[in-house]
Amino acid sequence: MKYLPENWRYVIHRTPRVTARIIFEMIFGGPGNVGLTYAPVQRTRIIFYLPLHYRFLHSPEKDPQKHMEVFMKTIAVNTIKGGTGKSTLAAVFINALSGAGYRCLAIDADASNNSLSFHLDYSGELEESNTIFNLFMGDPIRDCANKINDRLDLIRGDVRLNEFRSTDSLKKLKRSLQGLKYDFVIIDTSPTYDNIIGNVLTASDILLIPVLQDLFTYQALRYQFEKLADLELDNLDTHIIFNQFDKPQTENQDAYRNQITNLFLEDKTFKPFINPNRISRSSVFRKYINKAHYRIDGKTETMKVYEEIKNLIKSILDIDIKEGF
Repeated sequence: MKYLPENWRYVIHRTPRVTARIIFEMIFGGPGNVGLTYAPVQRTRIIFYLPLHYRFLHSPEKDPQKHMEVFMKTIAVNTIKGGTGKSTLAAVFINALSGAGYRCLAIDADASNNSLSFHLDYSGELEESNTIFNLFMGDPIRDCANKINDRLDLIRGDVRLNEFRSTDSLKKLKRSLQGLKYDFVIIDTSPTYDNIIGNVLTASDILLIPVLQDLFTYQALRYQFEKLADLELDNLDTHIIFNQFDKPQTENQDAYRNQITNLFLEDKTFKPFINPNRISRSSVFRKYINKAHYRIDGKTETMKVYEEIKNLIKSILDIDIKEGF
């Protein structure tokens, strides 16, 4: 097995009887519906191109239902300062990825403001269901996850989660997430640092840190990186994302906006983690969170935001979002 650039690889599978198209229809319910492509080579070999978080377990023609294991990716959205757009960014990733055909689990771990739960369950139908509090109490994921649609489940937030802020274990959530059949788990969090956040970060593969161009966010980010160092999460793929970004109106580096932006850009600790894609300040996000069925797509009103989100997701996950969300 050899690896291609970025996060793609190929597997050569020999089959004298079954064509590539038939195998893909058997396994995926139709070629290409999870972003995969195929290429037949001669008559007896087929090359499968797959995202890196998929791998074949054994011959698909012998057991097409158990052909692969999904390497689930867990994405945390966290920063210690409030008002940076964590819940909005989490909602955008959840809707974009589930809309692209990926099986997603959304977890609202914000114990103070359950806006993600409100956004995904705008009808309020799940108010009596189990929540993340039940998950931390020891209930299995299957008893806490609520179906939003065929590709998206939600574990609702709960103010009672505050009871676990001083929990001894930082691996409670990680153990709960083991063995799930999702492509992505996306976790929204409170603007704080405690053992709940420690649980989320320990369970995560990717950390998204939305930041604003202000001194308070910069100071909060420095503190957050100190705490990340304490957890020794060397494999955590971290992305600092300028959110609600206002482009400086002047090239004068002495201007306040430029000075604040350069605090982040020139900080040697942050510099390796700053994502080059920025999300501009826009009224589109307020409408997106507050209006049911409001979509971000290629239409005039939302086109700029749509392109920025597409580029951000591409840079982090190497996934092309081709539909609105």
